[in-house]
Amino acid sequence: MTQRVIIREPGRHHGARYYTLKPEGYTPNWENQVWNEMVEWCVEQYGIAGDVWGEQGVCHRWYVNNAKFWFREQEDAAMFILRWS
Repeated sequence: MTQRVIIREPGRHHGARYYTLKPEGYTPNWENQVWNEMVEWCVEQYGIAGDVWGEQGVCHRWYVNNAKFWFREQEDAAMFILRWS
């Protein structure tokens, strides 16, 4: 499956830069099978997602927040783009 993934300006969380990607036309809805597949793929590749509302000052490898995927490493964001667009 191919789709458009919009690269957003780098975001910040707990002072750390994150590369943010927004899959066009998909929102975080657990009934949305494609969204679920994207999240599951990320868990397989990068481990369990961080909790954006969890521990203060902790910068995890990746998050899902605000209908976007947030990646700490540019290489992880690139792999997501290659897989999903």
